[in-house]
Amino acid sequence: MKRLLLSAFFLAPLFARADAWEPNATFNTTWHDNASNAELSSDRESALETSLNVILSNRYTVSSRDSAEIGFHGQVEWWPRFGGLSMFYGGGSVEWNHKFGLGAQAPEVFVELSADWVGGDEPGRGGSRGAAVFKFRKRFNERWRLALVQEFSELYAKEAVFDSYGALTTLQVDRDISEGVRLTGELFYRNGDVLSYATPPRPDIAAIASERKAVDTFDRPFIAYSLRGTTWGARVSYALALTKDTALVGSYEISRTEKDFLSYRNQLVSVSLVRQF
Repeated sequence: MKRLLLSAFFLAPLFARADAWEPNATFNTTWHDNASNAELSSDRESALETSLNVILSNRYTVSSRDSAEIGFHGQVEWWPRFGGLSMFYGGGSVEWNHKFGLGAQAPEVFVELSADWVGGDEPGRGGSRGAAVFKFRKRFNERWRLALVQEFSELYAKEAVFDSYGALTTLQVDRDISEGVRLTGELFYRNGDVLSYATPPRPDIAAIASERKAVDTFDRPFIAYSLRGTTWGARVSYALALTKDTALVGSYEISRTEKDFLSYRNQLVSVSLVRQF
């Protein structure tokens, strides 16, 4: 859910600012080459994920340099091949924004707090989620822009194996190729809980896992292992404004996650349609 919520922040300069609770909707399709987060090639399952995310928000001017935003959001994730991974979210957020100076090149900081109710096709995955996000954004000229985002999030699931804490740092650089066309590069680092699936027996993974559970999410017997790992990754995106309020975004992401001896790679190819109503 995190990346779709941030897409409104990253794409905001392509659109006029929406006020009076005008909705922002993102339809996304993503291909995962390792949806099972598996170390062994025999355990890797590729799959398609589709999602719809809707955000309604309103921004209130506090002063010439400060504003506050209140928002509500909902998201549905559907995995056609592996329905057990399907999830839905609903919640709200508050954000404070401060601009250091006047003009388009003045740096900005954002602080956002959000809370969500989480449900899933597999009941144990549901629960509640909270997040705190700190953002810094700086425009250098008409074409170049930099953003640094730090997010802390925690999911309190109904079953301990699906609990998830994470600290995610993202460095993003935007280049406006022309009016309505943007190329974006990102580097990210995450330290937190991950779920890795493997065919039993794997006593080596069991020895380093904090929780584990037998599941049939991938239509074959797997053990889901909860691990505290680190992830390094990169993402490149191309955004094209189709109209003044609609954009098409294509992206490719690659990452590697490690925990002691365990290591696995993920590749994601995504296409998103973003519409500001």
